Amino acid sequence: MPGSASPSRRLSRALACLALSAMAFAMAAAAYAGPTFPPLTGRVVDEAGLLTPEDRAALKIKRSRLLSEERLDLRFGAGVSVKRP
Repeated sequence: MPGSASPSRRLSRALACLALSAMAFAMAAAAYAGPTFPPLTGRVVDEAGLLTPEDRAALKIKRSRLLSEERLDLRFGAGVSVKRP
């Protein structure tokens, strides 16, 4: 019959729809997961180990300057989080 798809074509379409649905579900779940931050145990928290001692010192100097000039309280954090089921 003209216009009717073969069984293999229908199966391909069904699998493509299933794959798209699974991808959409995974993307939605990732969007709701949200980031997690390390606890603020000090003024500079570098749980990820990204800062050198010089970087830490520079941040402390910048913070103290801002505090003396603007009366701000700033905290910096860099963290790594891996959620496991």
